[in-house]
Amino acid sequence: MKDKKKKKQTEGRAFDMSKYDRRHIALKFSYIGTAYQGLAAQDHTDETVEAKLFASLKRVRLIGEDEKMPDMYSRCGRTDKGVSALGQVAACNLRVNKDGDMDYVGILNRVLPEDIRVTGWSHVSDDFSARFTCSGRVYKYFFLKGAKDISRMQEAAALLVGEHDFRNFAKLDVVNVSNFVREIFSFTVSKAAPGLSEEVYVLTITGTAFLYHQVRCMTAILFAIGEGLEDVDLVSKLLDVEGACPAKPCYMMAPDSGLVLWDCLFPSVKWTSTADAYNRVVAHFAQHYTAAMIRPMIDGHIHKHLVQEQQHMNLVSTGGKEKPSEESKHVKILSRPVEKSYKQKLADLSGSKKFRLEANIQKCSKKRSFIESMLQEGDAEVEPTAGEDEEEPPSKRREYMPRTALSESDWLKYH
Repeated sequence: MKDKKKKKQTEGRAFDMSKYDRRHIALKFSYIGTAYQGLAAQDHTDETVEAKLFASLKRVRLIGEDEKMPDMYSRCGRTDKGVSALGQVAACNLRVNKDGDMDYVGILNRVLPEDIRVTGWSHVSDDFSARFTCSGRVYKYFFLKGAKDISRMQEAAALLVGEHDFRNFAKLDVVNVSNFVREIFSFTVSKAAPGLSEEVYVLTITGTAFLYHQVRCMTAILFAIGEGLEDVDLVSKLLDVEGACPAKPCYMMAPDSGLVLWDCLFPSVKWTSTADAYNRVVAHFAQHYTAAMIRPMIDGHIHKHLVQEQQHMNLVSTGGKEKPSEESKHVKILSRPVEKSYKQKLADLSGSKKFRLEANIQKCSKKRSFIESMLQEGDAEVEPTAGEDEEEPPSKRREYMPRTALSESDWLKYH
């Protein structure tokens, strides 16, 4: 009776966050993105990964109930609707125990949805930014080989390695991005992990940062080359923004379902988890993998059965001549209409977008002047603005000075 009375009194009492210290904590987490409208929190829906993460942080009293977004929050890569992640990273100020570290992995995984799991955490400095401190990002795109020529895809992928202007492999965001040069460290095409079907292959792309939809656009071009619809040198022509291809031709990017943000690279960060909590995460995904394998087996057997039954079916003609499939008509990409160029899109800006562009230019100019003066004094330790798979609105950005020393020329070429 006393226990019930005590529990009722505790439930009715507000949790006082002011009695607890907070520290800047980095969280590493995974999610299956098919059920979500992307990673980033949005005003018009709660069906995003961040909305679920923030709600869980509040539920276990790691942040205050009145916080719309955790204090000092930053994310590494902003993934789109349907895109999954294995090594996503976010950082914010979280409650800490007075008597030692908390098991953030175990605590959060007890309240997070089944398709979102925290895999590690780490204490980080107050000036740590999950976005700007990251030294590189790794994306993987899983696909079925089918009739694709893997050797042609590998040859084309090699042309994308290095520092290039990738504006013809991305959706242009002229309000927030004025420099489309990015560096890709490696780009491979290989069989997926052992245990999967021989038909499953994977693209693995490692780079500093990526433009909006860059990975899915590069994947679409490689698929067209692998299927023999385009020549390998299409890649070189699309990269030649001053000559062969000054504006992006119209083409569909690859579907979201195969894309995974595989890892976010932080060499100096050491991830922590209790053995019990981490083992539960491993067992959790093993169980989900087994369950997920059943659906494609069912689909495969249904397809096989329908093909076998076809010869026994009375298939009635609809009359008239069958129209050729639209999918069989491939128009060469460089022969297609082009989207508006960067300069054309700038000229077309009006209203709030033009105002935001002017504000961004002014903000970048002030930051440039500050860093140039620091560089002249020899004290600056900065990192170039790291793009993401999708750029953040200016209203959600924070200013950070990560501890990666760059020369003046290195910084200026990214701005």
